[in-house]
Amino acid sequence: EYGFYEKFIRDAHSYSSVAGHECPHVPFFSYIPQYAQMNRSQMSFYFYFRELVRNGKYPMVDCSYILLYIYEIINLSDVTDPQDGALLLSGMWLAYRKVYPMLDKYLSEWIPDYCLVHNVKLPEILFCILPQITVKSSFKEFYLEYAAANIPEDNGALLADVLIEAYSDYDIKKSRYVGENEQLKYSVKKIFTETIMYLRNSGLFSEELSKQTSVTRDAFCGSLCACSVKRRMNIEFSSVLRGVEARRAVTEILKMSENRVRKQNKIRSRLSLSDFDVKLKSVISELYASDSKENRKEEEYLSQYDSPHEDFSYETASEIERKSWDNTEILTDTGTEEALGADDCVEPEGAIFSDIEFDLKDNTDISGVSFTSSGMAEPFVSENGSDNVNDSAPDNFVSALASKDENLKILLQTAAENARAEKDANFSATCRAMGLFADNAAAIINEISMDFFGDVILERGVSDYEFIEEYKEEIFRMLT
Repeated sequence: EYGFYEKFIRDAHSYSSVAGHECPHVPFFSYIPQYAQMNRSQMSFYFYFRELVRNGKYPMVDCSYILLYIYEIINLSDVTDPQDGALLLSGMWLAYRKVYPMLDKYLSEWIPDYCLVHNVKLPEILFCILPQITVKSSFKEFYLEYAAANIPEDNGALLADVLIEAYSDYDIKKSRYVGENEQLKYSVKKIFTETIMYLRNSGLFSEELSKQTSVTRDAFCGSLCACSVKRRMNIEFSSVLRGVEARRAVTEILKMSENRVRKQNKIRSRLSLSDFDVKLKSVISELYASDSKENRKEEEYLSQYDSPHEDFSYETASEIERKSWDNTEILTDTGTEEALGADDCVEPEGAIFSDIEFDLKDNTDISGVSFTSSGMAEPFVSENGSDNVNDSAPDNFVSALASKDENLKILLQTAAENARAEKDANFSATCRAMGLFADNAAAIINEISMDFFGDVILERGVSDYEFIEEYKEEIFRMLT
């Protein structure tokens, strides 16, 4: 038993019914956010943010506000219906995971705990990212069960995606021939899905072949959680996918699927396969035995073009080269080249040849976020409405910063003045005071500096962003 979060749960009950009203954003940061750490303005904005989320709207906010609401939902299952709580947690995860990737680490563990403790289902809105979140969870079987339950709707496609992402050591995205080719990738996944479903229907995933497993979990590990809410769970389940053998089998089935696609596309090279479960291999062989005779004829025909299995000979190579040049002379008409010498080339009348100048500046879209006077977030935009840094072609680094957003120039000047006075740059603190995210602001400044210096000027130090030593003096001079 412990009592150091009892005040939090009392506050959570007190504030649970407070309605939120529109108000400006106020920065807030805490490693373990609690109500007692916020001032009046931050509390007002938190209630406004919570009201929006309850209505399915997700404004750009500091991660601490998101974590605080997550803690509130986890601790107040007696106030919020658990099925609604699971949906609220899932909605925030889906909305903010790309902005705050750390949420994957936390919620991939806390949502299974929440669903198991309160005996509620995983919300279907998470099915679209099931493969990506399963791989990050220590209790993959929780998500795998939902993927398997979805088989009647999608014929096993979701289950196959989860297996490829979370249980395979082979990354199909790095394949030499498939890679980013969406059509080939789709073909590989289709064959993989057919194979998995064939194995399942053959009884390989039956109850007899499953391994009984037991795990003990502390619910909401790493979360702010009152003692009265904390649980220790003993979970018993059956699985065929725990262990090295299962992972090797999934990896090999994926490789075999890609080999079939390579064969269909007449790609001679094949992925090498290691030995795995004999029974599994024999069942798969039965499925692949349905290859048509036409494919086998094609293989025999292509084998005639294999390189000869004999030692290298310089004489043979010279003879091949000689015959190649003989064929070139026969196939190439050289008469025109002999008749027209270099001095006979005449420049077409009226043609003007000059060097063409190219603008080599990178017009890449640099996205970032700043808070407007209304408190809501929007991308940085230049005055002419474009979000490209070089639309107005500023002639120096400071002008580029100002044209992007005047706050960036002020931010960098403040940090430079602190650094020049041999103090800490206090970059993150200045960002918070200006309503900016430090990581976003630093990324945008570094993107702009790449255009002018060919390098970044800020790097993450031990506790904050710092100027790179080689560029310090030049940056100080430009900002004065």
